Amino acid sequence: MDPSNTMAGASAPAALQVYQLTRAALLLVWDAAGVPPRTRLVAMNGGAPIRTRFITTRLSLAGHGSRTVLALVHHGAPLDPAGLSVRDLDGHVIAHEEEAWRGEPLPFDAARLLAGLDPSQRIAAARFVLTNCPAVLQLSHNADYVVCCRELLSELKLKAQPFAPRARVADSYVLCECVTPKRLGQQLSAVAMSGNAIARPLGTPVACPDPRLPAGLQRVAVLLDTSGLEAAPISLLIFGKDGLAWRSGTVDGSAVPAVLDWLAGPEQPSRAARWCLSAGLTQLANERPAAAQRLIHEIEALAPPAAAASVSRSPALNAGLTQAIATPAGLLVQAWLSDPHDLVSAIAATSVSGRQTLPVDGGAILPPPGAPKDSRGFAALFPAADGTRPDTPCQIELILRSGHTIEIGEGPGPLRGAAALDTILKAPLQAGAIPPAVTACIEPAVRALIGARTAAATPLAVHTFGKLPRQPRAGVVIPINADRAILAAHEGLSAAMPERNGVERVYVLIRPDEEAATTARLADLQACYGGGYRLVVMPGDADGASGLNAAAALITAPVLAFLGEGIIPEAATWLDALLHALAIGPVRSLVAAPTLYHDGSIAAAGADAAFDALGRWEIRNRYAGFPRGYPALVKAAAAPIAATGCCALPRVLFEAVGGFALDYLGWFHRDADLAARVWQADGHTSVAREPYVIALRDEVPQAAGDSALARELDRQLFEARWRSFIEAAGAAACDPPRGQPTAVAKARPRHSRPRKRAA
Repeated sequence: MDPSNTMAGASAPAALQVYQLTRAALLLVWDAAGVPPRTRLVAMNGGAPIRTRFITTRLSLAGHGSRTVLALVHHGAPLDPAGLSVRDLDGHVIAHEEEAWRGEPLPFDAARLLAGLDPSQRIAAARFVLTNCPAVLQLSHNADYVVCCRELLSELKLKAQPFAPRARVADSYVLCECVTPKRLGQQLSAVAMSGNAIARPLGTPVACPDPRLPAGLQRVAVLLDTSGLEAAPISLLIFGKDGLAWRSGTVDGSAVPAVLDWLAGPEQPSRAARWCLSAGLTQLANERPAAAQRLIHEIEALAPPAAAASVSRSPALNAGLTQAIATPAGLLVQAWLSDPHDLVSAIAATSVSGRQTLPVDGGAILPPPGAPKDSRGFAALFPAADGTRPDTPCQIELILRSGHTIEIGEGPGPLRGAAALDTILKAPLQAGAIPPAVTACIEPAVRALIGARTAAATPLAVHTFGKLPRQPRAGVVIPINADRAILAAHEGLSAAMPERNGVERVYVLIRPDEEAATTARLADLQACYGGGYRLVVMPGDADGASGLNAAAALITAPVLAFLGEGIIPEAATWLDALLHALAIGPVRSLVAAPTLYHDGSIAAAGADAAFDALGRWEIRNRYAGFPRGYPALVKAAAAPIAATGCCALPRVLFEAVGGFALDYLGWFHRDADLAARVWQADGHTSVAREPYVIALRDEVPQAAGDSALARELDRQLFEARWRSFIEAAGAAACDPPRGQPTAVAKARPRHSRPRKRAA
């Protein structure tokens, strides 16, 4: 040892003991009277550092002081006779061997490693060797290492208990259940040993109380990968906060039923098994999507639904869980509560990753149908970055002011992606101002789901039918579904369209489950009417704007036209009339067609910005409900906002403004956003005198994007993004829908678009 490297003013370096886990893996152990400095350590072989990965832990000794254990793998040259040492980054020696190197390291001695430790630290030492060393040192299939682990278990003098294999899940994974003491807690870790192999389970073990068990016991479920384990008995080691449980058993693959057969049987899975399946399969789906994705959906179909029980204690307290949905922002919980005596103080979500508690003091939202009349609905968002993962099964509880808890259900449910977003948006909304609970809890979850949805902007498939035009004069984008009548109407109009060979048509389907039926129907129609067109199939999590942008990117024509879903032109000459209106207007223009309801009344002829009854800006359709022959619609007119149920604009203008925005929930404000983008690019918006198109949206069941909640969220987003445009649109609005314009309207100069105000 070089005395000059000793830490100034500190005690002498500690004596270093070196144990051999395998031929290349070493444990360096030293005791210190005080607390060792919290600095990065360097293991030295002679005068050179050992450049390899290592892990350390600090264990308390009985009485005072601590024991530090450092595990590393040493490859390359033999160990230097000068011995091993541990230093900090400044070169100060923390521990070194007292004698010169005399050969091989000491054989692993479990008794000596555990001797002198505080009794509560013995399990921590075993956890360090058994759970950390395999991952870092890559020793999972090393016979010497497994021998050391068995010696360590023998020194701990644990008694093995049996465990029961329950079901084969996917590939070679087997769901196992066992019973452990509750003192282990619910944040568990585990390893499995068999023969000369040691492996980690898939995910973490899931522990849940079971009322069928005696007090002090809990049920634990774990997913084991038996492919790397021998047929010999398997030892399952479950570590908790304050202890270790040793369970052993054999897994006969031919005797263990498949998980689907098990779930379809009369036996109901325990809560631990259900939670373990959900958490483990979520991880497996990320690692092996092909093997797990279909199995997840089948399990969700066969497994009993998560409990959303209504709790009726007395007239003093009624409660129920409406839904619990996993979102990228966290776990969104919606529930209802009848608590006239103010007994409930908080709501909690308890999972394998921890416990989160939130106060029940947010603004009330409407309770679901079937809830008591005197109840109130509320929402809680448990953040994903604060303990509870959004896809982890958890128990939802109400916490009384006394500290006692009442369970009201489990979550999250099986809804993901677009299905989860639709379910949230269909929640009832109070009239008037948006509730604080929606702003604080529901809106962040919705925005996070929208952000995940925008990633699904790449088409799944593009189908071509017939021969496409070589030099098209215009391109038409039409979103559709599998409705046979709508498809037949579009193809019939196209067959009668003048110069149909110069029109590039692209259909958009955002429901991939309808791909087979739609392609078959389009093939039949193409054989009947001829022509050429394409079908773009979008992922299930995509929205309508993603599909429109993807279809527009395929079009090479100089002009783009869009028809909304459920919009049918009245005449086959609709495109020629729209292109004529576009040609006689300014170069950078967006021209829309007036839209009719199916009864012939006007649905929209452009739109204005105006204040509603609550003093908020809103987009209002012009001439909605007026008769078709209303005099003000005889000629084309400028409109601040041109509805895009049927519209046309130059392709270069559409590309310059960036296409349709992807962060709106419904089509109404999404279309208004496109008009605002055209205005921002110094473009013009107007409504043509003709053609007329018929909107069948009122005959289609209301979509989630048209719900009251979605409209209000979109209104807020549009107002925040386009405040200057809205104010300009309100100031330069065209004549109100009356026979004669007002005096203010007469004095106002006409503009083809809203004027921009100076900053």
